Amino acid sequence: MVTAAALLVLAALVVWPLAAVFVYGVPELVRVGLAPLGALGGTLKLAATSTTITVLLGLAVAYASTRTTVFGAALTARVLRLALVLPPFLPALALRVVTARMAPAIGFPALVLSQVLAFLPLASLILGHALAAANGDEEDAAESLGAGRLTIFTRITLAQLRRALATATTGIFFLCAADLANPLVIGGDHVVLSVETYVNAVSGDLGAGVATALWLLAPCLAAAALGGWRAGAGFTVAAAGRRPRRTTPLGVAVPLTLVTAVVTLVLAAVWTIVVVEALVPARRADWSPLGASVALAAAASVMGTVLALAVAGLVERRGGGAGVALLERVALLPAAVPGLVLGLGYVLAYARPPINLGTMLWVVVAAVIAARLPAAAAAARASVRQVDADATAAAVGLGAGGRRVFSRVVAPVLAPAAVSLLVYFFVRALVAVSVVAVLAGSRDRVASVAAVADAAAGRVGDACALAASLSVVVVGVVAFRRALPERSATAVWFL
Repeated sequence: MVTAAALLVLAALVVWPLAAVFVYGVPELVRVGLAPLGALGGTLKLAATSTTITVLLGLAVAYASTRTTVFGAALTARVLRLALVLPPFLPALALRVVTARMAPAIGFPALVLSQVLAFLPLASLILGHALAAANGDEEDAAESLGAGRLTIFTRITLAQLRRALATATTGIFFLCAADLANPLVIGGDHVVLSVETYVNAVSGDLGAGVATALWLLAPCLAAAALGGWRAGAGFTVAAAGRRPRRTTPLGVAVPLTLVTAVVTLVLAAVWTIVVVEALVPARRADWSPLGASVALAAAASVMGTVLALAVAGLVERRGGGAGVALLERVALLPAAVPGLVLGLGYVLAYARPPINLGTMLWVVVAAVIAARLPAAAAAARASVRQVDADATAAAVGLGAGGRRVFSRVVAPVLAPAAVSLLVYFFVRALVAVSVVAVLAGSRDRVASVAAVADAAAGRVGDACALAASLSVVVVGVVAFRRALPERSATAVWFL
């Protein structure tokens, strides 16, 4: 019964909205025809370019911070970890400020740079964990036999990183292809499917928007299938310890030092530009979207955490039945679906007859929870595995009741992960754009969407004010979590 109830909840959150996209969108494909083909080419070109640069740069930074004694590499890793929680459209806002008189002439290069800076933190995180977990015995043996650093790296290290490189490449490609915020903020004449989908949907032609969304969904699903993109890939810390760092040869240290220094300085410049640009508009800005965002994030954090822990408990404790396997697959399904497509699914499923809930806040909350459930469930499952089944059984055998077993055995293990999940959902809901862009109505306009809309309309100062305020709230919440004891190694506190 419990598994069936959980399946019903996930069916309402995930299956029904996605089914609505296909049911409504497939007939519209005939009307739209091949019109989105040009936007598909632009999307693939942008995603391929941004992904290549991001993964290569992420590999360099990850190698510098985990395997070398390069000066400043540790600082760069900390800066990237901070960038991971901030609104992903901050680089695009800074570029709009700097290139105000040059757009749209530099539209495509600015788009690539904004996506590289937005998704570099995740790429470096995935590859850094893989490097930390890699078995160093083969590398040590090769070095003792006289092999050079380049030979060891190309023949041994990269071979061990194959899976992580595939995960990072497909994951970053997915994010770049599905990205809505950066193309909207940058503007220009480079056409991508996400913007075409959004413009069609909000301009009144919902059918064309859904049909274009199916065009967007196709390459994202293909990337997920080919690369094995897993929701929890970047969100769990490998159990293996880091290798001891050795003195880095000058020929390796100099270029890595330059790379890490440039990354740190560019990100610092981005944040400085946004804050400075926000100072004057902050005095006259409309702060009501920030209040709506905090309310959305608070609701999503509580309900999302409960759902993620419930799914994790059922999957880990109920065995390998068909119902549990289906529950696991449905919970992970949104990891391969662009947020914009999922948001359109909620419009079709719950904002139109026969279930017309409009774009009320609770519909937005449900969409955010569904979009972030895969990563949260993966982290929650790792925490549930830490609960000692023998200790639980022993407590029950000694006569302890269910409440006492939960409070004395289960709760102490799950509490750190639960707090981390609360922070994860809160932060991701605050900075969400794609999944809420078509859901956020004028009454409950959230700050992230308002900032992107202001930038797209040319009110870059107002956008920077909202983005800076979101950043302050996010940093405060994450800092509070970091100050608490017992931070779980497998938690998603940094996302």
